[in-house]
Amino acid sequence: MMTSLSHFLSPDFLLRNSVYTSVLVGFSCPLVGVFLVMRRLVFMGVALPQHYGSESM
Repeated sequence: MMTSLSHFLSPDFLLRNSVYTSVLVGFSCPLVGVFLVMRRLVFMGVALPQHYGSESM
């Protein structure tokens, strides 16, 4: 039990996983951003509040 805990808390394990995670996030976030811009879904967050705000007046 203690050896597995010390393995997870070792600097080698933590640094290796953080590098893998940062590379994965670095590749996936731009792809999702480009997809949303191409589908024009980014403007949905601006259009909905303006639409529902104008009906209450």
